[in-house]
This record gives sequence, C-alpha cells and structure tokens, in this order.
Amino acid sequence: MPFVYLDHTADLAIQAWGSNIGEAFAEAALAMFSKMVRTNRVQPRVARDYTLQADSLRGLLVAWLAALLVPKDLENLVFSRFDVDVRTIEVGFE
Repeated sequence: MPFVYLDHTADLAIQAWGSNIGEAFAEAALAMFSKMVRTNRVQPRVARDYTLQADSLRGLLVAWLAALLVPKDLENLVFSRFDVDVRTIEVGFE
C-alpha cells in the first residue's frame, strides 16, 4: 500500500508516494476514498477528466482532491482507480 494515514487533528492526513508525482497523487486520491468506502468493491464504470492548475504542487494536490469530492457530494459518485499525469513547468527569474 503506497500510502499511510497519519495522526492529525484535521479530518484526514495522508502520506502517499509513487515512482512519479502522478502516481503519488493517484495514491493520495485512493487513500482519501478508501477512508469513505471499500474501494476494492467500487466498479470503475464512470471516468472523469480534470485539468487543474495551482501555484505549487501542494496546492495542486489540494485542488485535485477537492475536485474529486465534488461528484461525491453532488452525485454520490466515488472513484477507485486513478490515472494522473502531473506536468509542471518551473520558471525562475532573477
């Protein structure tokens, strides 16, 4: 299991990892949904695409997880498999 739940005063704290950022984001999403439902019993029948932007990877992760909660709250739709492609461009100025 490439994620662990951490003790925290917030609703949920997760540490997730993968061989790249996309895999780590996918594991974070799986960890979030695994706290809500038995993801191994969720049949992947609906796919959604998201294009998100943020000022930091941390901000992008928060935006990603928040975007996944919208269909859960509005449509009672949960997800159990994730394919995430995170592309970042860093530009430095002096």
